[in-house]
Amino acid sequence: MGSTYTTNLHLRKPGHKDPDTRNQWGGSIDEPGDEGVLNINFNIIDLAVGPRSYTEENYILNDEPLSESLDKLDVKLQEVETSVDATSLIEVVLFPEYPGATFSQSPGGLNTGQFTTDSEMQSNNRFNFYEWLSEETVLNNYDILVQWKVPSTFIQWTEVENKALVIDIKTDTDSTADNNIEIELQKDGVDSYSPSGPFTSTVGGEWNSDRFDNELVFFDQTDAVLASISAGDVLNIRITLSSKDGNKARVGPITLRYLG
Repeated sequence: MGSTYTTNLHLRKPGHKDPDTRNQWGGSIDEPGDEGVLNINFNIIDLAVGPRSYTEENYILNDEPLSESLDKLDVKLQEVETSVDATSLIEVVLFPEYPGATFSQSPGGLNTGQFTTDSEMQSNNRFNFYEWLSEETVLNNYDILVQWKVPSTFIQWTEVENKALVIDIKTDTDSTADNNIEIELQKDGVDSYSPSGPFTSTVGGEWNSDRFDNELVFFDQTDAVLASISAGDVLNIRITLSSKDGNKARVGPITLRYLG
């Protein structure tokens, strides 16, 4: 008689097992008239990864002895463990000075000013930062160009709070006319960009930061550029700092969150 399989696991229902193994498996899985008696291993598979389909060599057939059936179940449990481990939440924080960063005058802009790096404390939190300061009477700007190689273990961006990529910022005032920060994302080799901004501190002179949970600059997993990213790609991040009349623009850590 042909085998009968469960719809979610492609494992044979015990009600259709052959006589030599039927008694050994009896009561281990829900059966008609014996509901509520469950095989814990099967529950682990369902809860961990949802409905699964397996290759033909992992099916449990009617004519297989119990030992071979259990061997195949062990294979499936290994797949579950691998799947669970492979979807851990990974958080990468790039602190200034960012690895892989270079600096450039903003194309087509006014670029008179001072670009420096430094460190300061706010609410007992230390911020390493890049700073752009221009004494000119109109906004002048400068670019930070970051390249991040997407790890081979990358699966997808996190959906937690829709904050897959966060950048900490600080400006002297809350007016974009005095100072501001703009962000542009690009998948390397693709002529497609995700611009965002201009941004200023919510309160002039204070950090908007992932650490304070008052982030202003963040991208979620649905952003067109982030959604196109795969393992092995290079993500380009352009940060443009603008300043005039001595009002400083600062940028701190970049936080990236993904499943891997």
